[in-house]
Amino acid sequence: MLKNEIMLTRSKLVEIYSNSKGAVYQCDETNQFVVHFLDTTTYFSVRQFIDFKRVISQINLNVMLERIEREFDLELIYLPQKDKLYTLEICEIYHLKELLSGAKAMLELHSLLNELNIYTSEK
Repeated sequence: MLKNEIMLTRSKLVEIYSNSKGAVYQCDETNQFVVHFLDTTTYFSVRQFIDFKRVISQINLNVMLERIEREFDLELIYLPQKDKLYTLEICEIYHLKELLSGAKAMLELHSLLNELNIYTSEK
């Protein structure tokens, strides 16, 4: 999806978290997460988003930085359910990890606030 197209559908999307390289949105109509990163937009179901976050969080940046071989400069992440391949350099992986971690933290905070609201409104 092009950047202009995401702007057109943004009215349906709620921004969960963003950084200088991208943003994570939630679409309540389709029950999907939208990750816009490095001019690439990918739609994920909840399960796919959790799996994607897990794969990205397992990438060890320290190992990539310590190795001098050229093949450790890039990480290839293939998403078979989306038929999409991310080719990411170390800095891009860092920013994507930060983006997904921030989104996870905001989702957990939102969930906690909803729980607190439910418990306080019951009393």
